[in-house]
Amino acid sequence: MAKKRDGKREKKPRAHSKELDLIGVLSAKLSREEAQQALAASLLVLDEAGLERLAARLQPETMVTLRQILSSHAESSPVNELRPSADKTREEWDSAWEEWDTCVAETGDESGKYVLQEHHWETPYLDTSGFAEDLEPIAARIRALMPCVFEQNLAPGFSFADSLKSTAEEVGAGLPEWMEDAGEGLVFGPEVTRCLLEWEWRTAGREGLSAFGFIDRICQLEETCDVGLDDEIVNEFVLKLEAEDQKEMLRGIIGNSQSGHWAEALRFVHGGWCQFYRELCRRWDPPRYLESCHSGIARDWTLALPLIEDLMERKAFQEGLILIDQTVRSMLRMENGAGLDPKKELLVCRRSLTYPGEKNPAIISLFSHWLKLAQILKDEETACALKFQLLTLRHWRDGAAVLEALRRFPSPKFDDVRERLFEQWKKVFAEHSVQATLYNDTKRKSTWVHILVDAARAASDGRALLERGIASWMEDLDTSRKSLLQVLPALAVLTLDLDLEDQLSKISSMLKEVLNKFACADRLLTETRRAWLERLGASDLFPRVMQFWKLHAYRLVPEPESTSGNYEDCAKWLAVVRDLKSSSCEGILQEWKLKHRRRKNLWKALESLHISVP
Repeated sequence: MAKKRDGKREKKPRAHSKELDLIGVLSAKLSREEAQQALAASLLVLDEAGLERLAARLQPETMVTLRQILSSHAESSPVNELRPSADKTREEWDSAWEEWDTCVAETGDESGKYVLQEHHWETPYLDTSGFAEDLEPIAARIRALMPCVFEQNLAPGFSFADSLKSTAEEVGAGLPEWMEDAGEGLVFGPEVTRCLLEWEWRTAGREGLSAFGFIDRICQLEETCDVGLDDEIVNEFVLKLEAEDQKEMLRGIIGNSQSGHWAEALRFVHGGWCQFYRELCRRWDPPRYLESCHSGIARDWTLALPLIEDLMERKAFQEGLILIDQTVRSMLRMENGAGLDPKKELLVCRRSLTYPGEKNPAIISLFSHWLKLAQILKDEETACALKFQLLTLRHWRDGAAVLEALRRFPSPKFDDVRERLFEQWKKVFAEHSVQATLYNDTKRKSTWVHILVDAARAASDGRALLERGIASWMEDLDTSRKSLLQVLPALAVLTLDLDLEDQLSKISSMLKEVLNKFACADRLLTETRRAWLERLGASDLFPRVMQFWKLHAYRLVPEPESTSGNYEDCAKWLAVVRDLKSSSCEGILQEWKLKHRRRKNLWKALESLHISVP
């Protein structure tokens, strides 16, 4: 299915019939290695007169390359620096495109590698992303050949843009109409995008096309052919061009922004072309850049940041505060009511954020501008709160840093602000330590982690506060199975955190295994909690926790009839009970022997853990 990519090619002179006959005989009577050795030896023994006679029988361009090779070989010069012959370049060029076309053809095969089906009951789909990935190494080969192909005009009339159009039209051709792609569309990768840009830029120079004409051709390809390019590569390529070329592009985009493919391309504020246009404006037309940012704030709050910076430079501080309030509302999707008061509400507590403390540089910049304005306007209380907000945005997991920041609050001047923000941070720290959001404990508003944070913050009586608090917390626990399941994540993390000397493995390796399912996945949170526990001498609490497990672990053994036929958890929790209190294990086994004697898989699961069946 290979297609002609190079337009009209000059007809190659045919080899002489004697040469063709000799080639046939050599191929029939010698191995490839022998034929190659004979060729090399023949060339090396030729004198200048012999080379002249050889030149008369070869194409001029072939002889030029051959002489360069022989000369470099004689002088022991690097042969790799020599340019391949035109025919060799054509051969490599055609080979790369044949491989490209093979990939395209594969997309139309129902049993091919690009038609995927996750489950037998689901509709198969075309994996266009996998196809685009496979084009990348081919494009890298094509790109390496481009300079020679273009300079020697080995592919007259070739257009990389037209090749991508053809590819887009042919992908999936032949597949049933009901079969669709994965919903991603066809998005070409970095190497394909580089090939497109480099070839079309060379072509634009040869044809006398303007810089805008070049970028217009690229935009039109993406918008009218339903394909995607790598936006970063487009920006990188264009923004390395000469300043005058960039300015000419900007003028052309402005003049065509209200209609056609440019109007469509600039419609999406988060789209690559809109970002490209704003960057050109930022460089060469700052007023238009600010205007573009202002018009897009409703759909992308981060566009307010340059406007805030501009207001601050112009010393329009009150206007800056108003815009910051509007921006925070947009960021948090607060349409009605009061906005966020940094003195009363900690931003990392907001559920609308992707994850507490995510180091979003745009959020950091927004709050940094807010802090600077508060300092300029002498609003000490807000400035103090914003410093704490910024610290928690960057380092909310670092308990030591947070407690140190709390100590720096001016006291008693801002005690109320400090305590409000501290309580909110403690809640976030505790919830993410023990997966509190995974269960609904409506009766209990705090866990042992809240107690730990208070103890770590306390001065001399922190240890006593921790011991009393955790003892009281455990005594107040409802030990019914339902309630224990609700607090199991918190109990698991407490047990694992207190196991500072790895005693749990010796007492019950199975208890450690089942509790590890609830271990805190956040390494920094875990390090902070364990450092506090060690500093406060909490190892004495470990026996108390183990006593709790000895008394109540049997309540967490699942009832076999409540499972779906997989008795692994039943067996593991019963193994825990066996390790901690064998009499309770025996009692459960006696009960199961009567109620579940026919559940063969249950008894197999128990035997696999060496639990003796009575």
